[in-house]
Amino acid sequence: MDTAAMLVALAAVATAALLAYFCGVAPHTNRCSAPHIPGLPLLGSTLAIGRWGAAFLSSCRASFGGGGAFCLHLGFGQRMLFLWDPKLIAAFMTSPEDVAAFKPAVRRFTQRVYGLPGDEFSAAHEILLGRLRHLLVELWEAAKGLVFQAAGQQLFGRAFFDRWGGEHLQSTFFVFEENFEVAASPVPHLLLPAFRAARAELLRALRASIAAGDFEGTAGGELLDGCGLRAALHPNVLLAVLWASQANSVAAMFWSIGFLLLPENAPHLAAIRKEIAAAAAEEAAAARAAAGSGAAGGPGSGGGGEAPTTAAAAALRAALVRLALDRRSHASRCVAESIRLRVHSIAIRLAGGKGIKWDLPPAVATGSSSGSGGGSSGEGERQGVAGASRQLRVPPGTVLAICPFVSHHDDALFGGGAGSPWAFDPGRAPIQLEPGAVATSTAGFGFGGGFWRCPGRFFAEMELGLLLMTVVHHLDLELPHQSQSGSGGDGGVGGDGGSSKGGSSWALRAASAAAAAVLPRAALEFGGAAAACPRFDLEAARWRRSGDPGARLPPAELRRLVGFKVPAEALVVTARLRGGA
Repeated sequence: MDTAAMLVALAAVATAALLAYFCGVAPHTNRCSAPHIPGLPLLGSTLAIGRWGAAFLSSCRASFGGGGAFCLHLGFGQRMLFLWDPKLIAAFMTSPEDVAAFKPAVRRFTQRVYGLPGDEFSAAHEILLGRLRHLLVELWEAAKGLVFQAAGQQLFGRAFFDRWGGEHLQSTFFVFEENFEVAASPVPHLLLPAFRAARAELLRALRASIAAGDFEGTAGGELLDGCGLRAALHPNVLLAVLWASQANSVAAMFWSIGFLLLPENAPHLAAIRKEIAAAAAEEAAAARAAAGSGAAGGPGSGGGGEAPTTAAAAALRAALVRLALDRRSHASRCVAESIRLRVHSIAIRLAGGKGIKWDLPPAVATGSSSGSGGGSSGEGERQGVAGASRQLRVPPGTVLAICPFVSHHDDALFGGGAGSPWAFDPGRAPIQLEPGAVATSTAGFGFGGGFWRCPGRFFAEMELGLLLMTVVHHLDLELPHQSQSGSGGDGGVGGDGGSSKGGSSWALRAASAAAAAVLPRAALEFGGAAAACPRFDLEAARWRRSGDPGARLPPAELRRLVGFKVPAEALVVTARLRGGA
């Protein structure tokens, strides 16, 4: 296992440890009524999550999730209840704070990663959320003149980027972001020098720019004016906003472009280019008509920024903005579908002090995590929730979780009449869930749901649509002629959950042999301590086909739980300017 793979595995294990740490309570003596996944003494299934990530969760669902939920042990008596049935997911999204709490679940992130004290940030959280939702209108107006500018410059202003250098800020930010998961865990920051240095540098730059007035007249400055937090924490607030606005953009753009480069998706790429050409022609005609009548303005005249040098450039700019603002445009639908297929692997809440009793449907589906993508590699019997009442009982303090990445491949949520949820299909119907649980969108849980949904969702989708259209209009990109793995077989998945090329390490094999003498096979396997776990390795290989039946794109890094999936391998493409673009 190389250094990068080891860091990813460490981050995944640390995230699992963090989720156990979220509870902050003594080990529970009463149990959830859902099936419990076997695991190791003390450690539970923490090692398995570190080795296989979302593939492990998917396999557990196939073996134990037939009742709509299963309980995963994270070590030291802590547990996490994963919900799979659509009605339970809807309840997860819409339950009030005293039933399924969001604030305690994110408090450790805000304190450990951004340096925002939990109590103070919780008190100001709803104020910040309200301010961000109010700023949506202004962001949309500001973004009408946006083509090449990054979202960061729209939020924080050009002065901030000019003062510190855009490339320098970007490189520093991504050092910070790449260490996000492990930094949020109980791992001491003393062991993370790169994270500490990057965070300190970003906070120093933000603090100096606040003092210099760089944020005056920007969305970031307006947010600080009404956030309700003391001035000493303003740089930390802006750091959190910077992460929220940037962290998933690169991954979402990578997959949006990558899916369009697959041979089977050539019609979608052609449709985007045809839409751009038609919209640009309409804008040019409108500009000529306006010029003929002596009317002021024209394409690209509003929204600030430098005026385009030609009428054609002005028409193109106006066309791109118009299509980006239209959530029904082909580019917008391709972005939403890419997000659906490569969304994050975990969202959490905390069961309130009275516990939870949720009624289950009379006939819960058998948890077909595989959808139409093929059978699961697991051989365990599907188990339902105990009790004839079909009621899920959740003790207080239990961490509630959903896995958007796996659920987005579920026929119950995305299968109805739209083909396989494993296929890349921008024309598919929106997610099938109770009204109010999430926004009606193909992106599903990509931007959260209920009261705590992402306030910048529409801006993010518009930004990605603009960037995608700009790239495909100006460039011809081509994939290599053969799959990245050379044969299109297992996608390069090794014996360690898709990360290593040479199977499990000798240390793991030795520890596994010792543990096998005293532990049941199921505990050894689902605890992640078995040297060879074919079911999980096969499950990891199966996910290579998500949206990419020919396995021509790099596999998604399944062990990344927080944030959109990043590619596990490099992707080299040929690029050339398009004629007439």
